[in-house]
Amino acid sequence: MSPDVPRPLETQCCPNITCLSILGDNTPFDVNHVKSKSLSQSLASLIRLTTLCIRARQGCKEPWKALHGLNIKRLNMSVSGIGVMQGNQPLIAQSLSSLSQLDTFTLYVHSWIDIKLPLSLKYLNINCDEMSLFVSRKIMNTLSACTQRVGIKFEFGVKIELSQSIEIYRQQLETPTNVEMTRFLIFRWKPSIGRGSEWCVQEVVVGVDGNHDDDIGGDKLYKQFIDDVAELHRFSMRFRIN
Repeated sequence: MSPDVPRPLETQCCPNITCLSILGDNTPFDVNHVKSKSLSQSLASLIRLTTLCIRARQGCKEPWKALHGLNIKRLNMSVSGIGVMQGNQPLIAQSLSSLSQLDTFTLYVHSWIDIKLPLSLKYLNINCDEMSLFVSRKIMNTLSACTQRVGIKFEFGVKIELSQSIEIYRQQLETPTNVEMTRFLIFRWKPSIGRGSEWCVQEVVVGVDGNHDDDIGGDKLYKQFIDDVAELHRFSMRFRIN
């Protein structure tokens, strides 16, 4: 099936698809404007759906409502725009907790959204365009307090003017309790002779897994995140909650 869905009702004619991408604004099917009931009915009709990718705008409730009760195993959610979704927090928590089969959740956001992890979750990927030390430390404390065992990939952009600020971030983030950290790299976008520009490892705080690649891969949403933080330092962390 095409990566972008033309109309929500057309999904009812393809009940056997297992992977669906709904990328929103630049397609005839704008998930930010379709009514949640119509979207919910369409998604619920996909009885074999295991992987769902949605791009939505900050503050839009319809996509979160449509997720409720789905039997998907993998969810990629990209939330664009600036602002805090204070009024949506209970809805987000309720929708995520209803995904009883979800084992992998990938979230792309400009500013942080508090989430409650489903008990079935095994892998969590968080990508945030720009983050302060206070917020990043808050997220680490929240995650390290989890009672379930989950592998986490946490990446975010940081605007750092002074080199000693990196040390402050490093000290605050490298030793959370209840965490087994295997990677903590700090990347910087630098000019490269003959190859334009590229991400270079500026500092290895923790490198247990020996993987110092930036792991961009072929994921379109991840590539967009990489582009969005190109003017910043990129903190890349891998850890497991024990």
